[in-house]
Amino acid sequence: MKKLTVALALLVVVALGGVAPASPGGEVRFETDRERYREGVIVTVTLDNETGEDVTMENPWVIENVRTGDTESIYMWPENELIVGPGEQRVWRWEQNDGGCYGECRNVQYGDPVGPGRYVAVAQTSEGELRATFDIGEFFTLGFTSRPNAKFVVFVTTPDEVSQMRAQAAGEAEKQIVSGIVRRGKRYNADWNFSMGPATIVLGDVFIEVCDASPYYVQRHRSEWLGQRWCPWSSYVEKVGR
Repeated sequence: MKKLTVALALLVVVALGGVAPASPGGEVRFETDRERYREGVIVTVTLDNETGEDVTMENPWVIENVRTGDTESIYMWPENELIVGPGEQRVWRWEQNDGGCYGECRNVQYGDPVGPGRYVAVAQTSEGELRATFDIGEFFTLGFTSRPNAKFVVFVTTPDEVSQMRAQAAGEAEKQIVSGIVRRGKRYNADWNFSMGPATIVLGDVFIEVCDASPYYVQRHRSEWLGQRWCPWSSYVEKVGR
C-alpha cells in the first residue's frame, strides 16, 4: 500500500506540472551553451544553482582571452540579482565584442569583434571562482589530391590561419599544406577517429616527410600519432564550413 501511495503522489506531481526543488546535494553549474562558436554567434553563459542554498555572486562576470590574459568584456549585475536562490539561474548573452559592458554599466561603447581564439568566462561566487572555457573560430573542410574521396573537417581558432584558409577556399591564395597536431576524434569530424588541435593548425609549402601520411593511415595507427604533428602533403582547403 505504501508503494502505491508514493506512486500515486508522483503521478499527481507530474500531472500538475510540479517541479522538484533544488537538491541540497546538488551543485552550482557554470557553463556555456557550446564548446565552440563561429564568429558572430552569441555566447550564452549560465550560472545554474542546483543546490538547496543561496549562492552569492560578486560583480563583475568577465570574459578573458586565454592566450593573452586580457579581459575582453564584463557584465555588472544589478544588486538585487547578486543572490541566486535554489533552482535559479543567471544568464549572460555575450555578443563576442571587446570592451563591452552589460547590466548596470554606464557610458560604455561596444567594441569590435574579438575574433578567433580561446576564451574563458569567470565568475566569483560564495562557492569560489567558477570558470567556463570555450573556443571561437571557423570550420573548414580539407580535401586531399591523393585521396579525392576523403574529406576532413577542422576547427581553427588562430586569426592568421583563419584568414589564410578563407583566402585559399575562395581561390584568392595558392593551395598550401594544412598541418596540425593529432588529437582525439570530435563530433564535427565524425568520419574519422581523430582530429587536428584547433590552435595547432598551420599552413605551409613544405613540411618534413616524416609527418606526411594519408588520413586513412593515421586512422589505422592513431595511437602512434596522438600528440604528433600531421602534415599530409596532398591536403588543401576545399571550403569554409563542414
